[in-house]
Amino acid sequence: MLKRKRRTSPLDDARTCILSAKDKPGCVEKFIDCYKGRGVYASEPIEAGAFILEYRGELLSMEKCHSRHYSDIESTFLFDFEWQKRHWCIDASKEDGSLGRLVNDNHKSPNCVMKKITVNNRPHLCLFAVKQIETGDEIEYNYGDSKWPWRGKVAVGPDIVAAVQTTTPYPDQTSQDYSKRDGVKQVAVSPDRVAAVQTTTPYPDHSTLNSLVSMK
Repeated sequence: MLKRKRRTSPLDDARTCILSAKDKPGCVEKFIDCYKGRGVYASEPIEAGAFILEYRGELLSMEKCHSRHYSDIESTFLFDFEWQKRHWCIDASKEDGSLGRLVNDNHKSPNCVMKKITVNNRPHLCLFAVKQIETGDEIEYNYGDSKWPWRGKVAVGPDIVAAVQTTTPYPDQTSQDYSKRDGVKQVAVSPDRVAAVQTTTPYPDHSTLNSLVSMK
């Protein structure tokens, strides 16, 4: 008698991708336009609650991060957060082919949310669907701050980007927290600084300035 294959939980899904350092199949990168830059789209249906992508990069202490003297462009891909009562950042400034750094902002109707999980005593930031996502839908989540330049329709060049995020502490063991309050929040960058940068300032690449801040 054939046994029914056990369904993998979203957390196990995320953990598998984290340990393999590979994106989960189901999403593709697409160029949107010169204003928004690149984005990430579903290549197959994604159900509510499912793990989508990790925001992958190099984990650094804030001391180490500050010592590197990033350019405005590079700093756009730094993700600042708190973990175990200390401040850290994930440096995703390198084009490594991962998709999590390219996910765009949507503060009105996001279809996913950034959550924090810990694997092997290291923090990781992962995107989980908050509703059913259909094939062809853009993957988007709320950066958290209402002052992002692109929300005011500020036009910028194709390679401008800037995104900043913060998060709250994670548990010690592999775990996850689905509460909205513990989601990721991004810190806005001033419009003139963004325009001057023409690519990025601290934090995730989420698409040209992830849209206006994402050196895509």
